[in-house]
Amino acid sequence: MSKISTRKDLASGTLNSCMLSYQKAITALNLSYINIQSNPNNAIQSLRKADYHVGFCTASLGQKNDIPPVLKANKAMQGMIQAIRSVAKKQAN
Repeated sequence: MSKISTRKDLASGTLNSCMLSYQKAITALNLSYINIQSNPNNAIQSLRKADYHVGFCTASLGQKNDIPPVLKANKAMQGMIQAIRSVAKKQAN
C-alpha cells in the first residue's frame, strides 16, 4: 500500500468520524429543541452533548482541523448550539 493511499484512508476515516459526531450532535440538538418548552434543563444538557460531539470532531482531526468544509460545519453547528442555548436559558428563568 502506498503512502498516498494510506493518507487517504486515514483522512477518510477521520472525516467519517466527524460525520458520525455531527449526526450525534444533530440528534442532541433535536432533543434539546423538543425539551425547550417542557424541560429547559434537559434541553441545556442536550446542548452540552451536542457541543461535545462537535468538539470531538475537531479533536479527531488534530492538526488537520483547518479543513474549510469542516470549519464551516463546526461554525454552523456552534451557531445553532448557541442560539438554542440562549432560548433554553430564557425558558429556564
